Amino acid sequence: MKQSQFNRRAFLKGTMAAALGSTSLYASMSMMNAVQAAVQNPAAFDDYKALVCIFLAGGNDSMNMVVPTGAEEHAVYATSRGNKAIATADLVQLGNATEYGLNPNAEALKALYDSNKLAILGNVGSLINPITRAQYQQKSAPIPPQLFSHSDQQAIWMTGDATGAQPSGWAGRLADLLHTNGLDKAPGINFNFGSVNTFQTALLTGQNSLTPQGVATMAGSSTEAGLRSYNAYEALIQEAKANGGHELLAEFSRLQQRSIDSSALIKAALNDVAPLVNTFQSTEADPLSPFAAKLAMTARAIKANTGANGLGSKRHIFFVTLGGWDTHAKQDQDHPRLLKTLSTNMQEFQAALEELGVAGNVTTFTNSEFGRTLTSNGDGTDHGWGGHSLVMGAAVNGGKIYGTMPDLTLDGPDDTGLGRIIPTTSVDQYAATLGSWFGLGNTELDTLFPNLKNFNNRNLGFLNT
Repeated sequence: MKQSQFNRRAFLKGTMAAALGSTSLYASMSMMNAVQAAVQNPAAFDDYKALVCIFLAGGNDSMNMVVPTGAEEHAVYATSRGNKAIATADLVQLGNATEYGLNPNAEALKALYDSNKLAILGNVGSLINPITRAQYQQKSAPIPPQLFSHSDQQAIWMTGDATGAQPSGWAGRLADLLHTNGLDKAPGINFNFGSVNTFQTALLTGQNSLTPQGVATMAGSSTEAGLRSYNAYEALIQEAKANGGHELLAEFSRLQQRSIDSSALIKAALNDVAPLVNTFQSTEADPLSPFAAKLAMTARAIKANTGANGLGSKRHIFFVTLGGWDTHAKQDQDHPRLLKTLSTNMQEFQAALEELGVAGNVTTFTNSEFGRTLTSNGDGTDHGWGGHSLVMGAAVNGGKIYGTMPDLTLDGPDDTGLGRIIPTTSVDQYAATLGSWFGLGNTELDTLFPNLKNFNNRNLGFLNT
């Protein structure tokens, strides 16, 4: 462990400034105190690791992504799913004596699973503590707020707190923790593709925006109008820095200058990485999909950290969204297409990491705000609760299903009603296992995930740590 001087005044100033834009000053102050307590003995990293979060926005019907193949279990599944059931003969049987198969449109995941590079996490979801069907029906145990709401459940998955109390995401708080102890380097650890997200929202640190082509910078604009805008913006920043003035204006100018400088650093690092040769090839007749292009750039950005102009940080987190999973209608057309896109591009992303020689440093995982109802509404399915997730990488203890797979009986022990399955593994346990591989100790994990203490198993074992 490496001791680091904790600058309480700077931390307080940064947190208070961030809290001005928050709906909960109290929550921000509480998190500040928690992070302060967690960073007394920060660890120094001597290796490089990256987490890549693929968020399946809308709610993936994962009970049709991973399906039981045993005769009795499949019969229960088919009865519950009705016209959305997939016949046993159409499923892609997984190896390693697993009595589950993949949706035929997710066939690309089989090779990853059978080669131990992919694990399935069964029936994970937002939980404050473990809960039974009886407790749910009797309202004798707490449940997350607004269980079947897109925005609320997305926030819970991204903040890592099923009570809904956190103003920041768990990737953002992790970045703050490393930043406070000098364990990050400019431009910081969090990267996404053009939209600020709750997952990476922090109190002290920012989010870096990539594009499928690289990084967008005002300074890189090729138009006369763009250059004029950049020059005017730069002049405003320099004036604020020179004249002092209002403290918040000075702080704003500092942050904006850091953003401009960070973009330049990222661009220089990416310029050192040769284009991919064997994976993610795009032609005029067959261009990459937006999702594939984002994953290709993510692979190159990870490789960029090792170049002559490398970014220097030992840890990075990337956030990539694939939307369209809210299949209330046209599920028979849309869900197979989405699964094919997801599985094919995950396989190609892993191949790209191997091509670039960084596969051993990266763990990719999927999230979705909730599963979907087992019952059909005729043309689709509705908002559910628990669902399955995927974890991929060289460090994964793959070829296995982790957690407890649910009983798919309608009105059975895991059903709240309408086939909304109660999760048997919490988001906290899932994220804490990822965090442990990332190098965090128990104190840091308890800080990031305040409900983790409510669950017996804090490391699910799907990663070699």
